[in-house]
Amino acid sequence: MSKFFNEVKQVLERSSIKHVRVINKNNTYGYILRESMGGPAMVYVVSSDEPDMVNQMIGIGPDEMEHVEPQEQNAGPLDVVKQNAVMYLSQKGLLDETNQEKLEQLIACPCMNTVETFLRKHNLTDSEILNIVRPAIR
Repeated sequence: MSKFFNEVKQVLERSSIKHVRVINKNNTYGYILRESMGGPAMVYVVSSDEPDMVNQMIGIGPDEMEHVEPQEQNAGPLDVVKQNAVMYLSQKGLLDETNQEKLEQLIACPCMNTVETFLRKHNLTDSEILNIVRPAIR
């Protein structure tokens, strides 16, 4: 995959654009770039078992796609920990849409040690951190 398409994919992953799985294509995932009420949606494909579909726009109907949660996107354990950390910190009121800088710091953490350091700066206990990490290692 070219550097350009890698950068496009990274921007989409950081956005609030809906991530979907195309139902009638094996392991095809993309982002909805345009959607009309009850009509077809334009989806930018970022991964697929069919290499010629990657980095292409496809039109699909609402019954041909399903919303995908980050844990279902074949995310690695570190990505799952970061997702859980965002949800937990948001629930505790320590992170919201006004804290974009904190969110970017967490997302930029390259390893579990830096995620743990980030969480400890927010005064999370060992048991809270374990509850955030545990789903990623199952």
